Amino acid sequence: MTLQKRTTKRQPHFFAVEGESEISFIKFINILADQQNLNIHLHKEKLNGGGYEKMLSEAVKKRGKYEQCKTSFLVVDSDRADRNEDSWNIEELTEECHKASFTLVIQRPNFEAVLARMFIGNEKKNFTSASHAQKALENKWTKYDKPEDAMALQKKFSISDLLRMATYDENLKLMLERLGFQVN
Repeated sequence: MTLQKRTTKRQPHFFAVEGESEISFIKFINILADQQNLNIHLHKEKLNGGGYEKMLSEAVKKRGKYEQCKTSFLVVDSDRADRNEDSWNIEELTEECHKASFTLVIQRPNFEAVLARMFIGNEKKNFTSASHAQKALENKWTKYDKPEDAMALQKKFSISDLLRMATYDENLKLMLERLGFQVN
């Protein structure tokens, strides 16, 4: 009798994100998931900008080719709503995401704030503006060059950094838990 190695299919998840920085971040999370032996695959699609309504509409269309995905996430910055640059506010976007079966992940105020909070001692910081977050990130990561790729993120941060920061970020915590990470 021969023994066959039994492989289980990776559980797919769909991410619609604002830009290249977020694509790299999702790739980084996929690397960490592999290190944690989570049997997942994260499909990533970059949105072509615009307001929240346009991004959600585009995300719904792009998700069509990933119908087998267990969960769908829309990752956006809050700074456009903070500056009243969008026809939808965060509450409207949250409601519409729920209707479209997307989990909304809000980067407050932007992606650079997420990275800045991953440094030890910064996880509880509340950045009031995108420029404040950018300066805080550059103070800790002097050679930061947007968009950093997933390998650069892996060299700079660990699973501990991500999980520590996620304990103070409800959106990121929810996303990671839905992917199978254990966030305390």
